[in-house]
Amino acid sequence: MLKYEDVKQVHLELSSHCNSSCPTCPRNVDGGIVSHELKPTSLSLEDVMKILPVDLLKQVSIMNMCGNYGDPIMCKDIIGVIRYIQKNNYLLELNIHTNGGIRDEEFWTRLGSLMATMPNSSVTFSIDGLADTNHLYRIGVEWDRLIKNVQAFINAGGTAIWDFLVFGHNEHQINDARRLADEMGFNTFLEGTPHSFNYNGKMRVVDRNGKFIRHIEPAKKLARPLHDITYNSIDFDTNINSVSEKYSSIRMAVLDKNHRSYDDQIKKFNDMDHVEVQECTAIRFSEIYIDSDGGIHPCCYLGHINKDILPMPELVYHKKWIDETVGLENINALNKPIKEIMESYFPTIKQGWNKTFAQGRNPMCVLKCGIQRPNGFIRTTEQIS
Repeated sequence: MLKYEDVKQVHLELSSHCNSSCPTCPRNVDGGIVSHELKPTSLSLEDVMKILPVDLLKQVSIMNMCGNYGDPIMCKDIIGVIRYIQKNNYLLELNIHTNGGIRDEEFWTRLGSLMATMPNSSVTFSIDGLADTNHLYRIGVEWDRLIKNVQAFINAGGTAIWDFLVFGHNEHQINDARRLADEMGFNTFLEGTPHSFNYNGKMRVVDRNGKFIRHIEPAKKLARPLHDITYNSIDFDTNINSVSEKYSSIRMAVLDKNHRSYDDQIKKFNDMDHVEVQECTAIRFSEIYIDSDGGIHPCCYLGHINKDILPMPELVYHKKWIDETVGLENINALNKPIKEIMESYFPTIKQGWNKTFAQGRNPMCVLKCGIQRPNGFIRTTEQIS
């Protein structure tokens, strides 16, 4: 498994706070109800300095500020964190992912000026349409503020990337968005197909009370294959009060609406015993994932567990496994050095790859890094040829 001295990439979740509520984000249910179990956190500058000591920072060549639950710009110390990185490794390839609708032009001017001193740094702005469409997926993002922020960043010398998720409601705007990106001074324009059109081929959106609002349709032209999961029900409402009374997790209420069989998921884990883990993200990219609580993980897929709001069986079992082996508090770099965590925790994960699910194999490792199709579905070794 990956060793401390071999780490070359870091995926850092500075914050699990967010100003938006995108329908497929794990922090909420279909863009509406934010899980009661999510207790958003942000890392301070002191936290980052403790987690990422200078010797580790100097050996890292790529840092990705994104995460599972939040927007890194929500971190109040982000400017200080970037200054710390710049002081110790200004040539590091730094990329920040954001919806761009946070803070004001003064902040973005400061950020652009600072990142202009780092020749390999950039900010990826997730902008999925134009003034009349971006908010349909990036719920809560104000267009005028977003555009002013981006322009302030670019004018200050920052390198900006436009990441455009293509839906049915915005695919006709791609060329106009490209022209706007060119006019504003974006360095790159990217197109992508989002995941999770799980409701009979559609994406579902609810309001803050869990009441169904609309569906989002996929684009006619897809950049990658869609997942073939189809839920049985489409427009059910999830009332926030009834959920609070009956369930420990809002998402468990969603599953309980006959969307997905928990027993079927467990059966799938047993069926995956023959699948080899060959493409471990941590090993392949020499990367580690750091969550906004300070938890250290081999990858972002396993990094969901500290929030524990996604009742995905594979994550439930992984968290239980950690509790019974190393202990959740012992994989937190605010409690012990990251080198010590990697030496005790990471090898134990790898040992499980040679076990069956019943013996303690990690289902998430197999699902994400087993021999699989490009869109993430498992295939056996016999299916490769």
